[in-house]
Amino acid sequence: MCFKNKRNILIIFSVLLFSLSIIGCANRVTNPPPSGRTTNRTTNPSGTTNPNVTNGVPGSNNTSNITDNKTMPGDNTITGDNSLYTRAERIATAVNRVTGVNNSRVIISNNRALVGVNLNSGIQGQMTDQMKSNIEKAVKTADNQITSVAVTADPDLYTRISNVGTGIRNGRPLSEFGSEVEELFRRVIPR
Repeated sequence: MCFKNKRNILIIFSVLLFSLSIIGCANRVTNPPPSGRTTNRTTNPSGTTNPNVTNGVPGSNNTSNITDNKTMPGDNTITGDNSLYTRAERIATAVNRVTGVNNSRVIISNNRALVGVNLNSGIQGQMTDQMKSNIEKAVKTADNQITSVAVTADPDLYTRISNVGTGIRNGRPLSEFGSEVEELFRRVIPR
């Protein structure tokens, strides 16, 4: 009988030891670390945000009452008056004042601006060299850090520029669109 008790105790001890080792290897449930991104958004008086305004790709409609303060970690910090968003918004507002431009989208990459324009219905698809020159002048006047401007009135490229901005606005990282932005620049300014 003594031998059976020792055997039972040994089995119980082994099961207990095995259970404790499994519990020790389990993942500990904790709160996820902060992502480093914060968003403080003030909407217009009606309580809605403007779908034409995106981080780095704003439109012109009702943009005066929208403020985005975004912080991203590392090299992508965009805060204050020199943020990509504020700069792009200022450029889009200036471009929208150019005669013949119905709406515009702007992406800023370093010191380059990619401007997609939606022309008024009477001049759709017929952007003249003078209009392009006026848009480039408006961009450089609105932001003196911009040294290179690429302008397109192509509806497909305008949509792609808008989609990049929408993705960024929805929280996708700017780095995710790096190749897309470079391809857009190459299509507008062939080398």
